[in-house]
Amino acid sequence: MTVIDPFKPAHLTFKAQDSKTGKLLPGSTVNIGTGAATLLTLTTGPKGTASGDLPISSRTTKFWVKQTKAPTGYRLYKPLDALTATPGDPVTVTVANSKTSTGSSPDPTEKPTGTATSTPPTSEARRLTTPPAG
Repeated sequence: MTVIDPFKPAHLTFKAQDSKTGKLLPGSTVNIGTGAATLLTLTTGPKGTASGDLPISSRTTKFWVKQTKAPTGYRLYKPLDALTATPGDPVTVTVANSKTSTGSSPDPTEKPTGTATSTPPTSEARRLTTPPAG
């Protein structure tokens, strides 16, 4: 006969990953809670993971998961996720973050030609493209 301590916490592992490559990302923070209470806050370390014990108050407890900080260079994962945990069980939560737009960058395979391809803008052109202060 197996006896389960009904108040034994579930062991939670949190992972943040790049939505395209699956690479694990450091610096992501999530809050995990039930009802209006946040019970656990985890931030991924250098390996892109974090773990902690999630308090359980019944045979099956439902929790919400909300990312509060995205990794540097990534967008916040907006959906509010839900998870169910039971006493003593391992639980894994994974959020997939997409990169923020960084604009266009030159093609790294192009080699410099040694000659200028355009002239720098005049001070008048710079004045027109700079948004007004304030």
